[in-house]
Amino acid sequence: MRILAFCRHKSAGWEGVIFQEDDGRTRITNGIAVWDDSEKRRAALEEVKSVDLQTICKGLERYSLHHALLELLRTDPEAVDKQDQEYLAEPLVEELRFQISDEKIDIRCSGFIFVQARGPAAALEQKALLEQYQRVLQEGKARKVQISFSNHFRRRLLERWDEYLTAVEDRLRTYRKMMELAWLLERRGIHLGYCNDHVLQDLYDQHSSYSAFYHAGSPCQEMEWIARELMGLEQAFAECPDMRGRKHKIYL
Repeated sequence: MRILAFCRHKSAGWEGVIFQEDDGRTRITNGIAVWDDSEKRRAALEEVKSVDLQTICKGLERYSLHHALLELLRTDPEAVDKQDQEYLAEPLVEELRFQISDEKIDIRCSGFIFVQARGPAAALEQKALLEQYQRVLQEGKARKVQISFSNHFRRRLLERWDEYLTAVEDRLRTYRKMMELAWLLERRGIHLGYCNDHVLQDLYDQHSSYSAFYHAGSPCQEMEWIARELMGLEQAFAECPDMRGRKHKIYL
């Protein structure tokens, strides 16, 4: 694959890239769509020396259009725009350290943390949680403790489970995007003037989206909190045989 030219649509004004696939086909993209080249389509375009590649790359990533082209635009020195070339020519930030794994992403230098995130927890199992809920309920009844159902654990496990599963998939997908960007950042390095680093900015955007899965009220946080509470109640029953009678109260 190679970049043939940059272009601008004569009437619509959008900027794009004309490129050649490995199979020889010539195609055009503006980051929102990808078209096969044709005489009619080419007549509506004018070639230009440079375009806003950062916007085009963000579009390609957002709409998952052409991963190979996205990587080329971000890593090929002849394909990146002038601003990125100038940025990559700056000295590297000293004492950079990268930790990139399924468990953790940690990018820092001496005295400053660029990005820090822990990997997503494994998906919970609804059946196991409902069984745990039932065990806690039966144990509470057997010990004749007060039982409040104000937390609505069972109802939430049933009503929000599909939403939770979708959130778990989205969280994992977002974390993997962060890992890909972190690896790309490690290859490029972080240079002085990194406010102009579009890869770092993309990583910040993904990190912001990832952090939302840990906000109070999110499906992931809610289900993981329920799991912790049920585990805590089971442990309390196991460790406190004297936990009996109406003077004790549990919340389900």
